[in-house]
Amino acid sequence: MNTTVQIRKKGQFTIPAAMREKLGIEENEVVSVSMIGDGAIVIIPRKLELPSLLDKTAALAKKKGISMEEMLAELDEIRHNS
Repeated sequence: MNTTVQIRKKGQFTIPAAMREKLGIEENEVVSVSMIGDGAIVIIPRKLELPSLLDKTAALAKKKGISMEEMLAELDEIRHNS
């Protein structure tokens, strides 16, 4: 599902109703906003974020031969350098 939205004065935009409904995003709900590289923004409902991301991240790390300890150390370094 793709759409185009307009960015308003304070950098705000509206997530289309069909997308909110499909993701179960309700009024006043908190979402996570992340930047991927230099060209994409990802918005993830907080209630969906952790279980799904942890499973996907663990599988990808295992496939690439990266241990959980290495990954956590890298995340810690990123957090402290941001």
